[in-house]
Amino acid sequence: MRRQVDEVLDAWAADDGRRPLLIRGARQVGQDLLGRGPCRADVRRLRIDQSDDGAVAEQFVGQELLAHRSPFERPELFYWHRRQKSSSAEVDYLVAARGRVVPVEVKAGKTGRLRSLAVFAEHYRPPVAVRVYADRLRRDGAILSAPLYGLEGLDSILRRFARDAE
Repeated sequence: MRRQVDEVLDAWAADDGRRPLLIRGARQVGQDLLGRGPCRADVRRLRIDQSDDGAVAEQFVGQELLAHRSPFERPELFYWHRRQKSSSAEVDYLVAARGRVVPVEVKAGKTGRLRSLAVFAEHYRPPVAVRVYADRLRRDGAILSAPLYGLEGLDSILRRFARDAE
């Protein structure tokens, strides 16, 4: 039994001039379509890093964070925004790991400044700060850099870092 969304995804994947895909109205899109469906192998080839403003990458990460939550948790996303006269800062997502708040900053490409993440970390001292971007998994001190396609295991990695920080 094929769903209508499967036909839309197949047509999108076959189109050489395709643009970033935004899916509206689907529940747990990240888990259903990217985790088990026909697109799983194609996630690594998505050109999310081609987005002009990172909105597609942020939406993708938000969907993945919701999809890989415990079914017993409310499906909510949180962010942090600081407004000061001379300096504002914003972290894209906040997630919980062993009772601690962990900031998650999304970067559409392989590079990008992490000023807001540093401001948050300096003020709240989380056990780890996460950058989600278009490159490989690595750790630089208290910053964990996770690839866009690898968010499925982020929760277990964060629990391990939070446990080690206790």
